[in-house]
Amino acid sequence: DGFAGIDHLFRETWAGRAETVARTELAQAQVMSALDRYAATGLVDQVEIVESTDTDAPCVARAGQVVPLSTKPGLLHPNCRVSLVPIIREAE
Repeated sequence: DGFAGIDHLFRETWAGRAETVARTELAQAQVMSALDRYAATGLVDQVEIVESTDTDAPCVARAGQVVPLSTKPGLLHPNCRVSLVPIIREAE
């Protein structure tokens, strides 16, 4: 049937799977900790979504958007490279 076996899956299909999982989990932790830090300051209500320059269409579409901190923006897919820039509220 053309099935190359389980070994082929690990050598070819899933060759970079561990790196993808590690990179994605680290990115998710960084985004969540940034959101927590921004909220803890009491000075941030919104963040700007910044995407890497070599991203896909869904990521490019949200680049530059300013969203409420409460929406908790995160990754769209594995290997997503999003950054959140805090928008500091003016002193009252």
